[in-house]
Amino acid sequence: MPNVPDAAAAVTARLDQLGVRYQRFDHPAVYTCAEAETVIGDIPGTPSKCLLVKTAAKKFFLLLSPCRKRLDLGALAKTLNCGRLSFATADELRELLGLTPGSVSPFGVLHDRNNVVQVILDAALAADAYNQFHPNDNRATLALPHDDLIRFFAAANHLPRELPLPEKF
Repeated sequence: MPNVPDAAAAVTARLDQLGVRYQRFDHPAVYTCAEAETVIGDIPGTPSKCLLVKTAAKKFFLLLSPCRKRLDLGALAKTLNCGRLSFATADELRELLGLTPGSVSPFGVLHDRNNVVQVILDAALAADAYNQFHPNDNRATLALPHDDLIRFFAAANHLPRELPLPEKF
């Protein structure tokens, strides 16, 4: 799927406005963590993935976790005390976060002005000094201090819930 035009520029402009420190790394488009490993070089921080999931009652969660972690959505649903979790559709992703599949990032919350999406941040990412995420464009990766990521979320009125996301073995 194509990237949203100027999506990364809008993200970096907002980060600059907030005084958030980041390093930008451009690379060929990647759609999976495995692809990212092959094109992204030595970047500070933990490679991360972002998944938009939902309940049948249309409660949405943006899950942020290390790439290496295989999430157990069934166990997470129990932890969150909600119904079964499934992936949001491409239309829901576009409507709620202004994103296309393959470019999901925490910065999509800039489009969620009605606070429909709850951000869930894996405790493993919270423990790291730097995190890596797409700037709403899968042709770039931003490495930013975890504290600055939280400052971004606060400014976007989307403070994340931090918890250890259950892993599927």
